[in-house]
Amino acid sequence: MKKTPLFSLFFVILCSVLFSCSRASEEKTSAEKPQGPISVEQSEFAPSLKNPQESKGSANKTAATPQAQREQAEETPAPASPQETAEQTPPAPQEKAEPSELEQTPVATLEPEKKMADPKEIGSISAPRLDIDTTQEITAPVEVPSTPILLEAKTHLAILIDASGSMVAPFTSSSSSKLELLNASLLSVLSEVEAEQNDFPRNIAISSFGNKSSADENNCKDFGTLLPLGKIDTSVLQQSLLSLKPQGISPISHALEETLKTFPSDGVDKVIVLIADGADTCNQNICESVAEFKEKYGNLQINVVGFDLSTDDQKQLECIASKADGSFSLVRNESELISSLDQAINFNVPYNLKISVKAGETALPGKITVFKAGSEVPLREETSFGTKLLELNPGTYDLLIEYSQSSEAKLPSKLIKGVEVLANSKIEQMINFDLAPITLSAVSDDDKPVAARYEFFKSGQKSPVAQITAPAQSKTYFLTPGNYNIVAMKQDSGPEHFLLSEENVSLALMNPVEKVFRFQRGSIALKNITSQQTSLPFLFRIYDQEKPDHLIGSGALPAEGGSIQVAPGKYSLLLIGQDPKLPANPRTRITNVLVEPAKTVEVNALFQMAILQLHAQNTQNENLKASFKLYEKDSGELLTSVDYNGKETTTIAIPPGNYDILSTLTGDFLEPKPSVRLKNVTVSVEQPANVKALFTLGTLRLRGETSKGKTVTTKFFLFNSTETEAVLETPASEAWVTLALVPGTYDVKAVDFNAKEDDTNEKRHVWLRDVNVEDAKSISHEAIFTAGKLRIIGRGPNGKLINCTFKVFQYGADRELINGETGDDWKTFEIDPGRYYLEAAYVDKENSVVLKKWINLKIDDNEIVENVLRF
Repeated sequence: MKKTPLFSLFFVILCSVLFSCSRASEEKTSAEKPQGPISVEQSEFAPSLKNPQESKGSANKTAATPQAQREQAEETPAPASPQETAEQTPPAPQEKAEPSELEQTPVATLEPEKKMADPKEIGSISAPRLDIDTTQEITAPVEVPSTPILLEAKTHLAILIDASGSMVAPFTSSSSSKLELLNASLLSVLSEVEAEQNDFPRNIAISSFGNKSSADENNCKDFGTLLPLGKIDTSVLQQSLLSLKPQGISPISHALEETLKTFPSDGVDKVIVLIADGADTCNQNICESVAEFKEKYGNLQINVVGFDLSTDDQKQLECIASKADGSFSLVRNESELISSLDQAINFNVPYNLKISVKAGETALPGKITVFKAGSEVPLREETSFGTKLLELNPGTYDLLIEYSQSSEAKLPSKLIKGVEVLANSKIEQMINFDLAPITLSAVSDDDKPVAARYEFFKSGQKSPVAQITAPAQSKTYFLTPGNYNIVAMKQDSGPEHFLLSEENVSLALMNPVEKVFRFQRGSIALKNITSQQTSLPFLFRIYDQEKPDHLIGSGALPAEGGSIQVAPGKYSLLLIGQDPKLPANPRTRITNVLVEPAKTVEVNALFQMAILQLHAQNTQNENLKASFKLYEKDSGELLTSVDYNGKETTTIAIPPGNYDILSTLTGDFLEPKPSVRLKNVTVSVEQPANVKALFTLGTLRLRGETSKGKTVTTKFFLFNSTETEAVLETPASEAWVTLALVPGTYDVKAVDFNAKEDDTNEKRHVWLRDVNVEDAKSISHEAIFTAGKLRIIGRGPNGKLINCTFKVFQYGADRELINGETGDDWKTFEIDPGRYYLEAAYVDKENSVVLKKWINLKIDDNEIVENVLRF
C-alpha cells in the first residue's frame, strides 16, 4: 500500500508529457495543413470573400480551386480531422461532391442566414467534398430560392428601376403604363444580353425603389433587390418584374448607395443603369452624394435613362450621369426607350465595329447580316435595337442592314460593301434610312384607345404596300415617303368590319404626320309606308355596298320603324314587310346609303304592292285545279306559293318586279302531276297582271319487259328533244306507268332497275326515240330488254369431258357475274349484251398441277355464244 503514491505520481507525469506532445503535434499540423475543404466564409456560398484583395483582377483567386487543393494536399502530412471539418463547413451529401467540377463552377453569392439548397436544385453548382464523421447526423438540405451564378466577368452591372407611384401613369399617348413599357423593353434588351453571355459575360443585378411603401409613408429607404448580382435569367426576371407595384416616392440617392453595397470588392468595373421618370424626392444634394460614391467605390459609372421629365428633373439626372462618368439619354417614345436601354447596358461590350441604324434622329431596330466581302454566304446574323457592337476578325466585310420591323411588304434594306475592319482600331458605320414617320392611333365611340389594323395603298393599286396591326395606343411607324390611301379597320368590329379611310396622305422626310382614326358609329333611322299608305312591321338586312354578298347585320323593327347603329361606310338595305294577311311579304331594296361617323341618315322605305291574278285551264278552256309558285327572276328565291281552286281567279298583292311562275296541276289527275313554267312575268303597280297557265296534255303509257314477255322492273327518264337533262323521271315499276304530258316529241330511256351496273356505271337500258305525244290523245310504248346466252363445257385430251371451275367477269370492272363447274352437258346462262372475260381452272390430279386459262368474250343481243374449255 505504500507504493501507491509513487505509482500515482509516475502516472501524472506520464500523462503530462503525452499531452504536451500532442499539443505540439496539433499546432504543427495546423500550420502546415492545406486549405482543404472550403470554409463557410470562403466557399462558393459565401456572401463575401475573406480577403477581397486576393481576388482583385482575377476570378480564379476568389476561391481555392480543386487543383490547388490537390497540390496542397500532397504537401500535407495528414488531412484535417473529421471533427475540425465538420465545424468549418456546412453539411452536404457526400455522394454529390465532385471536386473536379469546381474548375468550371464560379463563385455564387448567398445571404448568410439562408441554408444551403439541395445541390440537385442548384444545377451547375456542386457541393465541395467534405470529410464528415460518419457517426454525426447530417441535416437534410433545405430548398432556397434560385441563386444567380457569379460569372468571371470584367463588369458588374446593376439596373436600378424607378417603381414609384408616378410610373403607373401612361407613357405619352400609350394605354400602357410607363412601368409596363419599361418592363417589356428591359426584357427585350436583356434577352439579347442573355444570349451573348458566352461571348461577353456580365454579372447583372436588378433592383427597384418606390414600390414597397405608399407615398403617404414618405419612406426614403424604399429599396429592394429583385435579382441579386449574377448571371441574368430573363425567365426569373419576368416573374420578379410582375410583382412590382408602383406606389411610393423616389429615394434615388439611397437606392444608388444600397446598390453599390451589393457589388463585391474585387476590382471589377461597377456600372449602374438608372432608369427614372423624375428626380430624387429625398436628397436634394444628390450630385454631391454621387461624387462621394465615386470617390469611395472607384471604378464607378452611372448611365441614366430618363423619360417623361420636367426641366429641373432632367438637370438633376444629367448631373448624376456627369458626376459618375456616365451617359444620359432622354426618351420620347417606346422605340427610343429600347434603344437607350440597349446603349446604356451594352456600352462597354468589346467591339471593333459599331453599327448605328436610324431614320432621321430615331434609332431603328433591324437585322444585320455580315458577309465576307464579295461573298453571299452569311458569316453571322444579329438583331439590333438601333446600335449594335460587333467584334470581328480583321478583314473586309459587306453588311446587309434590314429594317426587319417594317410594315411594308418589301422591307427597306441597305447593302454596305467594303467595310474594312482593322486590328486594334474601332470602326463606326452610320446607316440612315430615308423613311417618313407617321403616328397612328384609333379611338372608339367613347374616345377610348382601341387596337386597329391599317393598310396603306398606292393610288390605283388593289394590294396594300404596307400593313400594320397596331395596339390600343398611339405609336410611330416609318414608311417609304410618298402619297398613300390609308384604310383603318377596328380589330374587334365583328361582321360589319368597321372601316375608315383617308386618301392622299403625304409622307415626307423630316415631316412627322399624325393620324387619329375615330371609330364612331353612325345611325340609320328606318321608316316604311306601303302604296296603300299603311306601315308594316319589317325585317331588314344590311349589306356592304361594294360587296353585295357580304351581310353586315340583320334584325326586325316594328311598324313605326327604328334606328340602327353601324360603322361609317356605304350600304345597301333589303327591307321585307311582315303582314300575315298578305300572301307574299313585300320587299324593297335601297342602295348607296352613306353613313358618316356620329351622324344619323334617315331612310324612308316605300313598299309598293302590285296585283297578280292567277288561273289554270286546258286547251278545251276547262278550268283546272293548280298550285302556283312565284320565284324572283334575278335571285331565284321563292317569294310565295298560292293555290287556284279551279273556280274563282286567285288574286294576290306582291311587290312589283319580274317573276318566274311554276304552275302544277293539283286535282285528281295522272301522276306525276304535269307542270307549266311561265318565265319572266312582269308585274307592275300601274295595272293588274292576268296570268293563265294553259295545260295542253296528252297521255303516255310505258312498261318494260323481256323478249319473252316477262315484265321488268323499269325506271323511265323523259327527255325533250332540245334538252340534255331529263325533264321527268318515274319511280321503278313492273306495271304500266301513265304520264300526263305537254304535247311534243320525247326521247325515253328505260332502265332495268334490278340490273347490275357495267364498267361505265350504267345499268342495262333501252332507248325509245322520238315518242310523239299529242294533245288529248293516249299512246303506249313497251321497252323490250333482250339478252344473249353463254354456254360452257369442259373437255380434256381426246375430247374427254372434264370437270373444271369457271368464273365470268364484266370486262374492265373485275366484278364476278357468274361462277360454276362444268359437268356432263352444257351449262347455259342468260347474260346481258356486252364484253366479258372468263377465268377457268382444271386440277390435273395425275400430274399434281392446276391449269388455268383466260378467255375474252363478246355477246350481242339474242346471241348464243358457246365456249369449250379445253385443257
